[in-house]
Amino acid sequence: MIKKLFIVALFAAFIIPANAQIELKGLVGFNFSSLHNSPDGQNVSGKMGYQFGAGVLIGNKFYVEPGIQFVRQTMDFEISSLDPSNPSTYEISENLVKIPVYLGYHLLGSEDGMFALRIFAGPAM
Repeated sequence: MIKKLFIVALFAAFIIPANAQIELKGLVGFNFSSLHNSPDGQNVSGKMGYQFGAGVLIGNKFYVEPGIQFVRQTMDFEISSLDPSNPSTYEISENLVKIPVYLGYHLLGSEDGMFALRIFAGPAM
């Protein structure tokens, strides 16, 4: 299913008219992770992570936006079920490379202005 959506998105990128707008977009942000329903005797807390990347917006009203993002997420696990007086603490980090291909529609605002409202969706590998 994801492969089919990716192929459709790539195909859409090539059929957009030659006079379409092309815009390079940067991304910098922070993320927070959490784990729900942790087993008894375990305390799990998320730490702040970060992400950065770039994308290319191709189109005007309707657009395709392929990109690449680097993401780091970290969580602390404290396991006290084995020995409650001396819990073990572990930090688990994951580094991800996400390659999203979004299809979108520009709802409000001007491309030349400071703010614009867009709606978009698509797969990320």
